[in-house]
Amino acid sequence: MTRWLAFVGACCAAILCAATPCAATTQAQRLCDFARTSAWKDYTSCIDRRLVTDLAIAKCRYTYIRKWESFQRRKSLTGSTCIGARFTDNGGTVTDNLSGLVWEKKINQLTEYYAAANPSDLTAGPDGNLWFPSGGTHEICKITTDGVITRYLEGTAPNSITVGPDGNLWFTSYADKVGNITTAGVVTEYSVPTVNSAPMHITAGSDGNLWFTENRGDKIGKVTLAGVVTEYPLPPNTYPNHITAGADGNVWFTKACCSLGKVTPAGEITFVPIPGDATGITTGPDGNLWISLQIPDSLAKMTADGSITLYPLPPNGGATGIAGGADGNMWFTHESWIGKLTPAGVVTEWAVGAEGIITMGPDGNVWIAKDGAQRIAKFPIAPSPHEQHATFAWSAGGVNEDGAMFTTFLNDPVTGLNTSGFAGSKGWRIPTIAELDSFILQGFPCTLVACTDPIFGALPYNYWSMTSTGRDSHHAWLIDFDVGWVNGVDKAFALSMFAVRGGL
Repeated sequence: MTRWLAFVGACCAAILCAATPCAATTQAQRLCDFARTSAWKDYTSCIDRRLVTDLAIAKCRYTYIRKWESFQRRKSLTGSTCIGARFTDNGGTVTDNLSGLVWEKKINQLTEYYAAANPSDLTAGPDGNLWFPSGGTHEICKITTDGVITRYLEGTAPNSITVGPDGNLWFTSYADKVGNITTAGVVTEYSVPTVNSAPMHITAGSDGNLWFTENRGDKIGKVTLAGVVTEYPLPPNTYPNHITAGADGNVWFTKACCSLGKVTPAGEITFVPIPGDATGITTGPDGNLWISLQIPDSLAKMTADGSITLYPLPPNGGATGIAGGADGNMWFTHESWIGKLTPAGVVTEWAVGAEGIITMGPDGNVWIAKDGAQRIAKFPIAPSPHEQHATFAWSAGGVNEDGAMFTTFLNDPVTGLNTSGFAGSKGWRIPTIAELDSFILQGFPCTLVACTDPIFGALPYNYWSMTSTGRDSHHAWLIDFDVGWVNGVDKAFALSMFAVRGGL
């Protein structure tokens, strides 16, 4: 009855307006609005039923998609917003002319360069370029900030690289060597006395020498600028790995769980317990030691007096690489994410597929060595709030709307979409599962790029909806835009999200 009355009202209004120039347009638009509203009610009712039964909401989606196609064949809708392209690009937003929803438009600020190698480390050189070792191709490589790569044959299996006090790049090699390469590409190498020692990571010490770890040799090595190597033995099964120069003048290194090693310039070694398994270490812009931990999944700050503060990370997998940023924040790699930790303890992560080493580039950007992907990636140190790789947790406590998706993405005091009045509106929200599903253009599995109109770009990620699952208040529905898949996930996870406003 309600739909019949709405239809009659639309027709009556058109008849009353028939003698005026607005007649055709008004009648068509009112019929369009009625048709769109009816389609939306049918679609959302279908979604509600399917979520309770078999989760096969792609059937609802498919029927909804066909509605727009049918509108194009209805002459009575000519001149209305129901005719033509379904999506309108407004610049920073996209309007769906079927649902009436206005979507935030994501942007991609990640730049990747094919390295044709597996970069196992990455450092900013004194020449304004970045340098990385490629053990698989026996090369030391230079990459400009524009992505131009130059390769220099090293001949063995280089592993880690850093800048020495002499302005050269110093590196370790699995072939029991340590060496340097000038910015012009001239390589010099020195043998490490212990055979099969597996030299790992290297750093410049406060004493003007280079210090490195010998993972299988259970030793810490020191090499002077003249190439004289000295080794300092460690207890069996120490397995030293990452190493950094501390603000206290000592060198610190990670080892098998659960402590850090400290080496004085004189070679005296002591161990300090830490609450976890360390995977990376660096000195932060605050002068403290910062450690990435795989178990527990967190970052740790160690002050000069030895006190340790833990900063838990979203449960996305263990943290690996870590670096201090010129912005005063700590940056890290976290399985397939990179992340930023502010001094206030706020964590933001971006799903860039970046398990590996992270460093600050001479151009002010964040650079990542994506070892397994054979890529070097560049990412802005101050990314846009609309960066498509950004991920946030739904809930901080597990149930309520208190996660960074709400507190940061929508309502951060400076960058929040509502706080800043993005696109002239403060009515931005997270879409329901029906809204989020509504602009997928195929059933399941879909074969389009990210399942959506090209106007949205490539979005092959999991996106949060606002809708909690009916089975468990700790879970909310998401959609994988790579295949159009719907699933319920723990609200503590950090996933991507769209902002939306409007609707019918």
